[in-house]
Amino acid sequence: MKVISFKNRTFLIVLIITGIAAGVLGFLMPWVASHNVGLGLVDPEPKLPPLEKNRFYHPKGFSIIAPDGWISSIKTIENESCDQVIIEPNVDARWSSRLVISLNDERTTLLDPNEYYPDKYLEYDAMIYEGILGNYYDWHAFFSYKNSQYSVLLMLPHGHGPPKYEKVPDYWWPFLESFRIDRK
Repeated sequence: MKVISFKNRTFLIVLIITGIAAGVLGFLMPWVASHNVGLGLVDPEPKLPPLEKNRFYHPKGFSIIAPDGWISSIKTIENESCDQVIIEPNVDARWSSRLVISLNDERTTLLDPNEYYPDKYLEYDAMIYEGILGNYYDWHAFFSYKNSQYSVLLMLPHGHGPPKYEKVPDYWWPFLESFRIDRK
């Protein structure tokens, strides 16, 4: 019988432990992914009703009230002729709630018009989409005002797990209804 040296024995023990850890991790990953454990799913419910002090204005004349403590930013997509206000929680997460308001040029069209239905959004005739899109439940209103096209998009995450939402939660409607066009 050959005797294994201390150095080789230590290496063998580390190799066995690493193999066991990799096996356990491989076994648990499908469960972890399906339950969003540690994957950064953030879906905070706004804690206060809309406060006018949190109204975020885009220089092109439209605005909306952000939930208290959330981050609002302006994004311009030059090659798509799209100006946006993006509102999201002040966290770093793989999936998080998001409210996106866009002013689009006349070239913008709906991705799949068959998935939208006509309805009113505030006083505007709009095309509305509600449903699961990827890892989010989306509510999207697309409408025109004075030769400009606007969209209001609410994205609520569910990650890899089963969908959490079948409709917009009641606490979001006051924020969605705070959209305003201020330009002449």
